[in-house]
Amino acid sequence: MATLEDVPAEEDITVNGRSFRSHCDVDVPLSVQTTSDFKRQRFMVTDGSVYSVDEGREPPPNRAELSNHTEPVSAASAVWLAYSMKIDSASADVPYAYVGQLHQKEEAGDAFANPLLSLELIGTRYGKTREFSVVTRHSETVPLPPYGTPPDEADWNAVNHYATTIAKGRWYDIVIHLTPGPTGNGALEVWIDGVKVVDETNAPIGFASSVSNYWKYGIYDDNDTTTRVVWFANMEFGTADLSARITSPLPTPKVMVLAA
Repeated sequence: MATLEDVPAEEDITVNGRSFRSHCDVDVPLSVQTTSDFKRQRFMVTDGSVYSVDEGREPPPNRAELSNHTEPVSAASAVWLAYSMKIDSASADVPYAYVGQLHQKEEAGDAFANPLLSLELIGTRYGKTREFSVVTRHSETVPLPPYGTPPDEADWNAVNHYATTIAKGRWYDIVIHLTPGPTGNGALEVWIDGVKVVDETNAPIGFASSVSNYWKYGIYDDNDTTTRVVWFANMEFGTADLSARITSPLPTPKVMVLAA
């Protein structure tokens, strides 16, 4: 049985051949943890879990994530994701959170934008309980305009493709195949536990200004006084075909949680 080790803020680890950097509060231990074989990660946010780049925002969000921004893929490339996710059985319900983001790297003149693909937990902020949603965004405008600028004023044309309530303490196997196409030639397929829940073609997905995209996962959510914990296992991301994971997900390894 593997044990968990802290991944301090700004430290890089390699997960299935890709480099990920820890984005979390340097003063909050146990925010980002991994097993020594890097097959399983645990993310925790609590009151005051503020990453350095978020300081000064009002209110500052809580963040504990691993980001692959140092090794992005071409924005023209189709990407695959395969992994397992679990909300800890003792976790408080989130108000609202991103638990996965396919994010564009901003180019010269671009405004910062929400991700072209976000996996969201819609919670108490909207009167819901652990609603897992798959959301995409797009814009043909170059450079990318700020939030609230026509014709991209509605969160960069956000589209919610799927939503379902998920349980605590249970692993979900997720596979995603996304082809960017901001002018309407994009595609999105999503499977949960081997069942296809999204099958979109000829859809506008992504940003015309983007040159490259990267993946980040963990918890990025509203500032809240509760403690929220999410687990991930067997994270795979890239351009290689991962369709075999739809029916044959990798087993989730057992792990021992160390006391703080």
